[in-house]
Amino acid sequence: MITPGKLIRFLWIIWFVTACSQTDTTLDPTTQNQYLVGSTQLAQLTKEQTLAQLKQDATLFGGVSPDLFVQNGCTVYRLTYRTKNVDGSDITASGALLVPTKTGPLSLISIQHGTIFDETLAPSYYAPGTEAYTMGTLGAALGYLIAYPDYIGYGESKQVLHPYEHRKTLASSSYDMLLAVREFCQQKSIGWNNNLYLSGYSQGGGATMGLQQKIESESPMAFALKGVSCGAGAYDKTSFSKFLLGNPSSGLPVANSQYIWVMQTYNRIYGFNRPLSFYLKEPYATQVQSQGTAATINVSLHLALTDTFRAGILNGTDTEYLNALKENDIYNFVPKTPTLLIHGTDDKQVYFLNSQNAFDAMKKQGALSVQLVPLPGKAHDTSIPDYLVKTLQFFSTLQ
Repeated sequence: MITPGKLIRFLWIIWFVTACSQTDTTLDPTTQNQYLVGSTQLAQLTKEQTLAQLKQDATLFGGVSPDLFVQNGCTVYRLTYRTKNVDGSDITASGALLVPTKTGPLSLISIQHGTIFDETLAPSYYAPGTEAYTMGTLGAALGYLIAYPDYIGYGESKQVLHPYEHRKTLASSSYDMLLAVREFCQQKSIGWNNNLYLSGYSQGGGATMGLQQKIESESPMAFALKGVSCGAGAYDKTSFSKFLLGNPSSGLPVANSQYIWVMQTYNRIYGFNRPLSFYLKEPYATQVQSQGTAATINVSLHLALTDTFRAGILNGTDTEYLNALKENDIYNFVPKTPTLLIHGTDDKQVYFLNSQNAFDAMKKQGALSVQLVPLPGKAHDTSIPDYLVKTLQFFSTLQ
């Protein structure tokens, strides 16, 4: 349980440590931009404006007033940068960068956002009620640089379909955002000390784990990666899908929209090109065809799916789709960086088995730096405040 006393203590520790114990290892500002395309200032908040903005969502802080931990204002930028689309073609993407009004070397948290169904909720719009507007502002108020990639399919790249839960593209677009942030900081003489923390919840949890794996396996010297916190992500697509297809699920429309969105994304990306009627019974196929992710399907997922599709996954004969799931399983590596897996045990959207399976597999392979933090009785949404506090506490111990 989050108590006001605990929250105040954690946030003060975080601010004090980030303010006092960072080492300046900023890079040469003369490097020519290879990733950064452009930047636009979206907002400039004083400390007082930051306080007022954070008070709009007091529930996020367990009822504790932001007056107790906000230390500075921030400037918010929209960055555009070069990255690769699913097919490897060049594309310009975007994201938000929040820069605290604070002198001295700064550490950076890259936050990978959760599922959004509305384009205007992408971080680079910095709209009220969005993750970037609350979580991003909180992080900047505590003295961190905050990077918030939109991913492909939102913001600057909204003309293409978002590759929902596609491991490689989520990781690469988030990684390239970091390279663009580095170039922006060099250009503006912002003192990023190269310390990096990764965080994300729900879809953002999976994107964060994928980004961690990419950094640790492909470019371990690119950043001083200090800590990673993954919340309630679908890390084990294969086991999760088999569970959903073989057992009654919650029937929550928002959860069904997410599951079906994954099916449609993999159907497109991997070139299966199967009709919706292959996956969904009527009237659900027609509903999704006409309404997309807005379709309201309020039955257990396994009742909405065709017997043919379910059988192919459960008996192992649909090797095309199973291979796609396997390619998007994220957890099969040994983290080198201190890592938290935080998950509500009563999560009926992204089932707890994802974090449990990931933790077990990592430990079996010899991982020493990963911790599983179950949140007993907590659901997908009600776990978020606990996730936030535990993430900030964890990062504060790693300075």
